[in-house]
Amino acid sequence: MRNNFRLVQRIAAIALCVCLTQSVHYSQTAIKGSAPEVVRLRAKFEIKKPRHVMFSPVSKLLAVRREDGSIQIVDVTDGSEQCVLPLSDKDVFGMEWTRDGQRLLVIAKKSAALWDARRGTRISAPVDYRHYDHWALSPDEKSFLSVRERNSIKAALIEKDNARAQVWDLETGRMRFEVKINGLFGYAQFSPDSKLLLTTSASDDPKLWDVETGRLFATLKRSPPSVLCGGAGAQFSPDGKFVVVQRPHCGSSIWESATAVLKNEVTLTKDDTASILQGFSPDGKTFTIARQRLKGWSILTSIELRDCETGELRATFTDRKWEDWPQSVLWSNDGRTLVATSGHKYKGRIWDASTGRLRGTIPMVLTYSRIPFDWGFKDRDELSLHPTLPIISAASNKFIRLWNAETGELMQTLENTDVRSEWSADGKLLVTFTNDRPRIFVWDVVGPESMTSYRLNGNSLIQ
Repeated sequence: MRNNFRLVQRIAAIALCVCLTQSVHYSQTAIKGSAPEVVRLRAKFEIKKPRHVMFSPVSKLLAVRREDGSIQIVDVTDGSEQCVLPLSDKDVFGMEWTRDGQRLLVIAKKSAALWDARRGTRISAPVDYRHYDHWALSPDEKSFLSVRERNSIKAALIEKDNARAQVWDLETGRMRFEVKINGLFGYAQFSPDSKLLLTTSASDDPKLWDVETGRLFATLKRSPPSVLCGGAGAQFSPDGKFVVVQRPHCGSSIWESATAVLKNEVTLTKDDTASILQGFSPDGKTFTIARQRLKGWSILTSIELRDCETGELRATFTDRKWEDWPQSVLWSNDGRTLVATSGHKYKGRIWDASTGRLRGTIPMVLTYSRIPFDWGFKDRDELSLHPTLPIISAASNKFIRLWNAETGELMQTLENTDVRSEWSADGKLLVTFTNDRPRIFVWDVVGPESMTSYRLNGNSLIQ
């Protein structure tokens, strides 16, 4: 009887160890540390009662939304306060930096406005809107877009006018026009030149609208129509010349923005199950599609790189036994490296973008809730790529690890810092954040010599 009891104890202990191992998946090398340092701590400072922070990599300014509703602007290079924005509406929901990093769009409960981040003065008329689910600043920073979805049962059933997109003039604070979006999951975005507005939904054809007049410019509709091809995801190419429309079960279509003329189509084969648009390469000449197809009894996942004008296949990125959709896809600024993350046992795959060759994989943190069953993840690595060097930063709730994007090797582990990491635009600083205590860590990029010696005046050239 005693031997049976001991056997039961051992089995229970082994089962507990297996459960703990499955609940947290990460590489043991991440704890042991590694080789020459890539970054060195410059400074750390605390922020009083922050609710949200947003970093501008260009100006190296940090916008801190505090518990009292005020917004503090801090220079991360020395921790000095630049100003505190004198907001009248302190129920702030969001913030967005302009491209030069000198102005901040502040989204409050009843209004939105642009502010000079160093002087603390408002530089646009307040946009007096009332409800929004999504919002965006136009690329020319003259217009403000707010999208409001209707979530009623009636709206969901009839799928008509489910969302409204409103375009506002920031100079006057007045609404230019409002358009209706049919179907669920309504979405809208400005063209790169801010002249067109693209609206999409899960069950309706994409539409182009003239931002100046608010008139419908074109409907990007396939012919002949198909029930499976009704809704689509769509995006402007970075240069604004094309709109790539992706229908998960039908394929891709490429439209010329200026004329709304269909240029080319890429259809799925009989073995393909679905495809998803994943964005564009940094130079804007190609778009990426994640595709799944049946191969025997298995599912094979791949990422395709296709020409924005012709749809011609340029490269294919895949890996053996890759059967799940990518959860995120990242490009290096020079367009030479593509990274995709996926999997229940979370990992990142690194490819050479010019050849499609898999360089390596990196193990990543992923912690699931196990009570009583999976409700998603509690902790997951978030990736960011250095702007000029082949370095990947992976931030979890425990630590931040720096990986070599050429080899997939661990280069450095940053203890006592977690949650998020961001590189400055010139690549000279790494800024990391913590949750347990509101602290900001600023790191100088110092090595290794084999990498940093190839930085050429901030350009994205790696030899």
